[in-house]
Amino acid sequence: KTIVGTESFTAAPDHGRWQNDPYSLKALGDLMFSEGVNRYTFHRYAMQPWTNRWPGMTMGPWGIHFERTETWWNEGKPWIDYITRCEFLLQQGRSVQDVAYFDGQSAPVESREADPAMPKGYDFDEIDADVLLHGATVKNGRLTLASGANYAVLVLPPDDINMTPQMLRCLATLVRAGATVMGPVPQHSPSLDDYPACDRQVAKIAGQLWANCNGRTILQHRSGKGRIVWGEPLADVFAEQNLKPDFEFQNDDPATKLVYTHRIAGDADIYFVSNQRGQFDSAECTFRVSGKTPELWDARTGSIQPAPVWHEEAGRTCVTLNFDPAGSIFVVFRKMPARDHLVSAEFHVAKSAEPQKTPDLRIVRATYGYFAPATPGWIDLTDKVKARVAGGDNVIPAGNDFAGDDPAPDVPKHLRVEYNLAGHPSTLEVNEGENLTLPQSATVIKALYGELDTTNRVVDVTQKIASLMTDGRLSVRADTSLAGRDPAQLVPKELRVDYLLDGDARRASVEENRMLVLPPQAGIGAAPEFEVQADADGSLVAKLWNNGSLVTTAADGKTLRADAADVPAPREVSGPWSVSFPPGWGAPPSVTLDKLISWTEHTNDGVRYFSGTATYEKDLDIPADRLASGRELWLDLGNVKNFAQVSLNGRDYGVLWKPPFRVNITDAAKAGMNELVVKVTNLWPNRLIGDEQLPSDREWKGKQLKAWPQWVLDDKPSPTGRFTFTTWHHYTKDSPLLESGLLGPVTLQTAEIITPR
Repeated sequence: KTIVGTESFTAAPDHGRWQNDPYSLKALGDLMFSEGVNRYTFHRYAMQPWTNRWPGMTMGPWGIHFERTETWWNEGKPWIDYITRCEFLLQQGRSVQDVAYFDGQSAPVESREADPAMPKGYDFDEIDADVLLHGATVKNGRLTLASGANYAVLVLPPDDINMTPQMLRCLATLVRAGATVMGPVPQHSPSLDDYPACDRQVAKIAGQLWANCNGRTILQHRSGKGRIVWGEPLADVFAEQNLKPDFEFQNDDPATKLVYTHRIAGDADIYFVSNQRGQFDSAECTFRVSGKTPELWDARTGSIQPAPVWHEEAGRTCVTLNFDPAGSIFVVFRKMPARDHLVSAEFHVAKSAEPQKTPDLRIVRATYGYFAPATPGWIDLTDKVKARVAGGDNVIPAGNDFAGDDPAPDVPKHLRVEYNLAGHPSTLEVNEGENLTLPQSATVIKALYGELDTTNRVVDVTQKIASLMTDGRLSVRADTSLAGRDPAQLVPKELRVDYLLDGDARRASVEENRMLVLPPQAGIGAAPEFEVQADADGSLVAKLWNNGSLVTTAADGKTLRADAADVPAPREVSGPWSVSFPPGWGAPPSVTLDKLISWTEHTNDGVRYFSGTATYEKDLDIPADRLASGRELWLDLGNVKNFAQVSLNGRDYGVLWKPPFRVNITDAAKAGMNELVVKVTNLWPNRLIGDEQLPSDREWKGKQLKAWPQWVLDDKPSPTGRFTFTTWHHYTKDSPLLESGLLGPVTLQTAEIITPR
């Protein structure tokens, strides 16, 4: 976090394996938005000089693949639209934080994690000396910088007791004007300017400013309008200031994880709130704003509507929010004319549907970290090092060039040399990129280069994973928060879970920063039973997905109801399905599926290894009662890997790139037979893995291309019948395939649209 400029980040969780799709990146991107980032920098877009080499050029294991040769390049536009809308709003005005962590003046000046820890519901920036020395003032008791950023507390580094006299005098001025400063007593100047008098000045000014505040018996000292605090939790400091959390949420699920960021643009307060779980969620969210009307701005669709359910309480505004899996919403507060709204809404199901069986899911073992490959990730360089020493050169470079290969891509490597010197065995080891210098007269015994240390790089997270289960289901992001530390820095990590499902032993694994959902078909959980929306003229309408009564309380105290008694139950759209494939990629022109399956389960290798876009077609019979007045008809595709473009009777509903994969088809649907077309796009790995089943058509140097194959230079097809060409060896024939296609279940869902009265 910083206080100036437009923040950006490089998203590279894929490690060059062609496995990213927008949904897999969304929660991570939203998390970065919540941290203050407001501009994406895509790393990377490789030059693609061909029109007939797919996927084509890469940048090895680095970055994500984001170029026109992606299977989903055209389908990715809605994701870019989402990012664009988010960036636009997050670049408005300025960010809101309550704490400024001072980076200090000792060398080197480094960014540091929040210490002492931030209480939940507050945010922070890190600032340096320049912004304090140039234009910092105090307004309404808050430290205010020239940029307009302002803070309730300035926190000094807890382990840094160095500060220049100039900086101390600045702090003294700010405290006397009303600022609150937390931190230890400075004792020395980090500069030799006017040494040793500078240290005496530091001692004098600090003694006056801190007085007897020692963080043990006396926690604070007042000076002028402000105060110095040390040894007191930030939560207590906020309580003394009557500063309530900027954002809080409440619901019944302890596994719910919402993150936020807050900006002020003119008279508007802009909050971005993201659901970090891959399932439906809801919560009552409390924002430190009052006297303004909340609106819900959906960056995915571009829609804006008044928040239907909210109320003010003790100077803050409580808004009921529903979230899609990994969904997000902007809650924008503006001063607007009063409109009808609800302060509460509760749905009572008339008759519960047949209870679903709770899966018998038991976690046997879960581990997170870097799992060393079965084959050694190192090269024996003994003979090469001996020859170099025999030639009179005792300096050995630790690098791929000297080794002649990269034995462990993506992993920090080392060079280790065992040798004898005057009859005594010894060992030297250096990091990749460094030089190892052997003593004169040393006799080389053994030299290894590569991944030499694979110990303590995996953490047992069994208890943590088991504690995150709810009702026999698990939805969790694979990241370092599971382990409490990073067990393998700068190395791609993985979460592996051995579990029992209804007594059957199974294993699941996901790469870091991806979601793991168990059981695999548990999916995204249940959608809300009801929705309340404001229609075009501002009046409230209820959308009921089940029979029952919605009881609401309006802002004027009136109780309003919406009752539904004959909502049709969801109906599964069963097979057969006709699926057609584009020519030239090894798949048959079309296949018929009696039921929906992953392409990887098909007996035809062309389907099994297909990557690209396939088209599902079906005659869809829609009963007339589902299209009755006052109803909406929705098509829910269930599970999709990875994109779906739906059209009904020629009406295109655009690309769906994240769950829930469902669309409102009311305007195109008709009673009787309808023509349903669903185009589904997956990712590249399966075709790359399929090509690995064929003889190789190029030479590799480790994982990188050794030289341009002659057939590429001659602009000819692969001599071994491969369909793909890349410049990096991403997969082997034994690499696991990715689920692909329309997996379902596909259902027709009907909602009753009722005005609460």
